[in-house]
Amino acid sequence: MTDNVVTSLINGSPVANAGGHLMPVINPATEELVCHLREADA
Repeated sequence: MTDNVVTSLINGSPVANAGGHLMPVINPATEELVCHLREADA
């Protein structure tokens, strides 16, 4: 995958992903894919 992948931060600390599921982050103004966000579990 050539898209950027962002890891979640909770209280400023990176959080391990919860199973590797990636959620697309879409810019609503342009409908372009900005990045993918890894699902995290707090």
